[in-house]
Amino acid sequence: MAKKPANLIYAVDESPGPGSLLLLGFQHILILSIAFIFPVVMVDAIGGTPDQAQKLISTAMVATGIATILQGLNNRYIGSGYLCPLLNGPAFLSASLLAGKAGGLSLISGMTAIGGAFEALFSRIVPRLRALFPAEVTGTIVMMVGIEIIPIAVTRFQGIDRTNITADPVAVTVGFITLIAMMGFNVWGKGKLRLYSVLIGMAIGYAAASLTGILTAKHVGQLLNTPLFKTPSFGEYGLSFNVALLIPFLVATLSSALKTMGDLTICQKINDTEWKRPDMKTISRGSWQALSAT
Repeated sequence: MAKKPANLIYAVDESPGPGSLLLLGFQHILILSIAFIFPVVMVDAIGGTPDQAQKLISTAMVATGIATILQGLNNRYIGSGYLCPLLNGPAFLSASLLAGKAGGLSLISGMTAIGGAFEALFSRIVPRLRALFPAEVTGTIVMMVGIEIIPIAVTRFQGIDRTNITADPVAVTVGFITLIAMMGFNVWGKGKLRLYSVLIGMAIGYAAASLTGILTAKHVGQLLNTPLFKTPSFGEYGLSFNVALLIPFLVATLSSALKTMGDLTICQKINDTEWKRPDMKTISRGSWQALSAT
């Protein structure tokens, strides 16, 4: 039985109540939405259209939702029992850009499907590989995957894109306001206020963006004119494969699998003051649904 740390507001098997669950669920959706920048980056890099980016994001939303639900299960076959969302992480970004430039969205889809199948199979042998992947190794992988997105994050943070090739002081200011708000409420917030640090920070960020003119009525109008529900067009771009890209995608897959292992190890550790080493069986069950995420 895991022993709850004193600084943890809720243990993994405790419920904060309907109201808090609703707010926390909405906050998780907002956090997940950050990862949808990667489909946009891929489509933009291959000269795709906004419509293609929107369709790719819709498909990613469904895949992310299915994978997160499966991750939250806790039985002998699947699920880690933790709300540890599997999303569009940066591990596949470099390989996907190579595939996109070589064969468009069809090649990205095909090679990603191969990667997902490989990751699902890899998860089945994870319990036998404990000696090869201690917490120090998986933790390093989590850090390296995060470092990989720094160039993209810093560029967007400064408001740099195709039309603006230099840093925008207003965008940087809004970015820092948002970041400081999130950090402040998370570090110094009291009680439940800490739980909503991301939600509060984003609200403050959007308010700052509106006051500084970054977020305009035109942007809001585009959002309001977008259908609230829209069925993704699965398989629209087909599947194609390229043997030359197999190694880059398998490397990306291994990185993604190790990142998931690291994330689940962190979940185990922060929920148990007596934690000593990773529970590889739980991690194996939690890594299997990577096939759904891809």
